[in-house]
Amino acid sequence: MALKHKKENYCIKQERTFLLEEFYKSDNPLHNGYIPFCKVCCSEILHDYLVKTESLEKGIYFACAELGIPFIDKAFTMLKDETITRKIVNHPVIRSRYDYIEKYLFYLDKVKKENINTGIEFKTFINTDVGFESIFALGSKDIEVKEFIIELKQSWGNRTMPQYDFLEEEMDRYLKDLGKVPHAQKVLLRRLCIRQLELREIQEEDRKSPKHSIGKDEKDKTIIVEASIVKLMTTLKLNNFIEKKELTEFEKTLENQIAIVETKKPSFYFKDLEKYADFMGIEKYWKDHVIRPLRNILTGSKEYNILPEKKTPSKTKSKKE
Repeated sequence: MALKHKKENYCIKQERTFLLEEFYKSDNPLHNGYIPFCKVCCSEILHDYLVKTESLEKGIYFACAELGIPFIDKAFTMLKDETITRKIVNHPVIRSRYDYIEKYLFYLDKVKKENINTGIEFKTFINTDVGFESIFALGSKDIEVKEFIIELKQSWGNRTMPQYDFLEEEMDRYLKDLGKVPHAQKVLLRRLCIRQLELREIQEEDRKSPKHSIGKDEKDKTIIVEASIVKLMTTLKLNNFIEKKELTEFEKTLENQIAIVETKKPSFYFKDLEKYADFMGIEKYWKDHVIRPLRNILTGSKEYNILPEKKTPSKTKSKKE
């Protein structure tokens, strides 16, 4: 039974405590209410078995054995049906996009509720309803798992699953910001991600060392890796940090007015479009002072269509006087 008022649980892999929401619930009497591995470690355990077996069924089977939970064929079938329905081809489980262990536990709980009055137990791995021989005899490997692992190896080389996870996450962030990029740029981005991974591992080793002591070799390596990261960022033009500030209401209004002036005629604002079509009087000037005199010269016509300016009252009074 789980302890009352328990707020934390101990992860036996990371050798530290986490809040209860970081653990999956378990009916195993030896688990004290929760699987003794945190959610992150559960996913990593499954990832490792997926790589070793290249099969989703085998991977989940061996993961269940290690986690101390039953492998139930019906729960697994429901999980696999969902992956087919949703067309999960890229196996995001390896990149934390779709956590199969969490989904399997969801369907396992569903099967438990369906059999609540049957007396069937779903507590430990011994309650598994699929024999080891049948799992071991599975000859066909999951093509999508195998292909995705091959793709990871081609992109990043032979690495562990946490390393693949970090590299893919970093690559996704860059591609999200940059959009579609040519192959040559992708190659440089991969190198940048690998360098970032190297720096991260150096820093983790530093934290594990007593009193965070760093030797000369580690310092030199850190400097070299950091310089390489800066150089790659400069080549890829990723070091030009420009803060994107949101426009003020005045700036938005001004931009809108400029756009209207550039795309619309001034008569757009008036009901009588013909009256205000020549808003600046350019067309009238052209007709009166260019076209008309030229026509008079060429044809001999005497068209004088310009009205003289009206005299002001002040001028007329002064002349009379």
